[in-house]
Amino acid sequence: MSDCEKQLRHMCKTYAEDASNGCMMFYPDGDENCRYEAYAIRYIIDGSGEYLGARLMIAGGGPNVWVDTFEGEIQGFWGSDKCSFPIWDYEYIDDYWEEMYKCLS
Repeated sequence: MSDCEKQLRHMCKTYAEDASNGCMMFYPDGDENCRYEAYAIRYIIDGSGEYLGARLMIAGGGPNVWVDTFEGEIQGFWGSDKCSFPIWDYEYIDDYWEEMYKCLS
């Protein structure tokens, strides 16, 4: 395993632990250590426009890391390397982004 792949896997594992432990907030309230920014947001909807999930870019420019609430995982990409880690108890993230999607309608 290359150093880049090791770094990517470590980064994604840390993000997955934060998401599963309730420490991945996308709004300004609460603990600064749990505050994340979504640099890109892709909503996943069905044919009638109903919200199904979201993909949120939380790191980019080197390794690209996405939170995917539809698949329930953290996905990381860096060059030809990629990895994913499952997340649990992330409904608080999905609920927030579903509210944001509803504000667009």
